[in-house]
Amino acid sequence: MLSPYGHEFRDLMNTWDKQKLLEEIADHKNKIKAMIEGGPMILYVKHKDNGNIFGCDEPSRVMFARMNKPDDDSPPEWADEASFMATNLSKMLNGEDGTETVFGKKDIKKLDVLEDKDKLIDMLLKQMKGDGGKNKTIIVKMGNSNPNGIPLGSDYNEL
Repeated sequence: MLSPYGHEFRDLMNTWDKQKLLEEIADHKNKIKAMIEGGPMILYVKHKDNGNIFGCDEPSRVMFARMNKPDDDSPPEWADEASFMATNLSKMLNGEDGTETVFGKKDIKKLDVLEDKDKLIDMLLKQMKGDGGKNKTIIVKMGNSNPNGIPLGSDYNEL
């Protein structure tokens, strides 16, 4: 039997949970934004196969551009040996090891350049694991109540 008491308290707790979740998301966004704006990275690419996002500094950006569109002055074998280094931002934000990656000629076609920084921040935010799903926030919505104030049902969403 459901108790007619506590419905207002549950609504208050739901409001609190939503606010804390929004604050946590804002903190994550600020962390990502600071990393993007404060670091030496100026080129951002997304790997088509695994969805990871990588950041490159100026020398790597130049090498990526030369590999993508080789100039006539470069010898043909240069493209086969050329490579550039990028930082795996997806792994770095989650505290994982192995963030430095070297890309070669075979990888160029698998990389998409990301130009919109707001979209980049949202993509990285979705890839952040936070606590690994150990502490999921659950928002409970109480259903309509009968004339005695007892909820007829409840619904919940995991965020």
